[in-house]
Amino acid sequence: MAQHFLLSPEAHDLSLDELYSMSPEDQLRLLARARWGSATEQVCPRCGVLRSHRFKSKRQRWRCRDCDHEFTIKSGTIFHASKLPLRKLLAAVWFFTRTAASTSSIELSFHIGVKVITAWLLWQKLREVTTRTMSREPMTGVI
Repeated sequence: MAQHFLLSPEAHDLSLDELYSMSPEDQLRLLARARWGSATEQVCPRCGVLRSHRFKSKRQRWRCRDCDHEFTIKSGTIFHASKLPLRKLLAAVWFFTRTAASTSSIELSFHIGVKVITAWLLWQKLREVTTRTMSREPMTGVI
């Protein structure tokens, strides 16, 4: 019988304790590597240029060197208008990807310290992105 993915070592690259102990700068670098593949180069959501843009540390924003558009790590994502801190968003994604059965929004709200409706909306956004990016091709081979 095949092993469940959550039991494999690849699924345990970041623990919840490590996530909560990360500084905001480390969280930003983690998300930048996940989004753009690099912690030092970003893609401007307006003009699409990949390069090292000017970073404004006080507001946690980048300014594009080509079109002067300001953007954040959340610009153009499902978390674009979210006022939640990165730590809570990362924790929600962690719970979404690490739980075998779906966690209830009440349980998520308890774990990350938000209201139940906020946790429910986070769950809905994550589910929508998951279904939108799923392949519609039929599976082939041994499954």
